[in-house]
Amino acid sequence: MNETPPPSDDGLGPVVSDLLVDLARRVWRRGRKEIGRAADTSRAALAQRQREADLARFWQRMGRTAYRLVEAGEIEHPALRKAMERIDELQEAIRAGEQGGSEGLPPTEPPVTKPPLQGL
Repeated sequence: MNETPPPSDDGLGPVVSDLLVDLARRVWRRGRKEIGRAADTSRAALAQRQREADLARFWQRMGRTAYRLVEAGEIEHPALRKAMERIDELQEAIRAGEQGGSEGLPPTEPPVTKPPLQGL
């Protein structure tokens, strides 16, 4: 019969084993480093989104404050007055829509041809 010769013991087994262990350690360390870097990037992106959300809330709060001040007559500006009228129209349309019926839907508006007001 065909017998396979026994493997020769030339001392390569421990060397190959050490190389594989070293390779596994390197892959492990690199993986941990990359996961840490991804976590840092995610934390930074989350913090940025939180700052943007905070800014949006402050703008919204400032808009409501300006609306109340114009309504109370404490400040006056034509652009603010026009914005208030549009807000009132939208609120009325929303109320009408909540009461039911398609008559509560606002009419379609023509496209805006004027640039928006600057400085508001």
